[in-house]
Amino acid sequence: TGALETVLNELADVMEKQRDLQNKVKSALFLPFVILGLCVLITLGLIMFVVPKFAEIFEDMNAKLPMPTQVLVNISNTIRSPKGLIVLGVIIVLVFATRKIIKMKQIAPLWDQMKLKLPIFGPLLTKRSIASFARVFSLLERSGVPILESLDIVAETANNRVVSDAILNARSSIQQGESLSKPLAESKVFPPMVTHMMVIGENTGNVDIMLTKIADLYEDEVDRSVESIVKLIEPLMMVVIGGIVGSILICLYLPIFNLAGAISGGIQ
Repeated sequence: TGALETVLNELADVMEKQRDLQNKVKSALFLPFVILGLCVLITLGLIMFVVPKFAEIFEDMNAKLPMPTQVLVNISNTIRSPKGLIVLGVIIVLVFATRKIIKMKQIAPLWDQMKLKLPIFGPLLTKRSIASFARVFSLLERSGVPILESLDIVAETANNRVVSDAILNARSSIQQGESLSKPLAESKVFPPMVTHMMVIGENTGNVDIMLTKIADLYEDEVDRSVESIVKLIEPLMMVVIGGIVGSILICLYLPIFNLAGAISGGIQ
């Protein structure tokens, strides 16, 4: 279109915004996994190093262990035995196999659909995909790229197969003479507000302006969602860690409480 310099400047801005958006989403998703990993390490440390010490004490005392304590001791013995290495190896193999499976062509769409339905994180991923779709599409519209070619490009940048399929279905509908907003609304992926704004853009001939507003709106939504998720997850994960550690400690001290109760009863 003879506007290479302008398009490249806008492309640089779009790529910066997409990078910032992805980093914010990754930070929101990364925090829970870090805390979960910390929780696993703390639990393993207690089971592998603390529980055996208590088990030796209980054995010397010939104390009859309550069921929760006995289960915990059995788990500790299993993890510290050669069987524990086998279980660890199986878990590692399952993790890598799962990552390979969800990348298969038949499974990837189902996985992407499941991600969009996740509580808390599903809406965040949907907003990110919509923001990316609107930002790139608005750039292509302003640059004069034909709409069918634009939709092909946008579908590749959607970061989700479900969203990509909705965009490609809209492309097929446009080839048959329909509007863009109608198939997007029928896909149930794009919220009504997005499709209504696109209808206004189509009726007024300002699709690129409406797409820019949609992108701005959903990028702000992603920012707020990330902040809310971080504020929600930090105390929630702390409660989970405290609950697991507290449960282990209660299981360890149950025999001592029982023994103290028996001694107290015998004295009386």
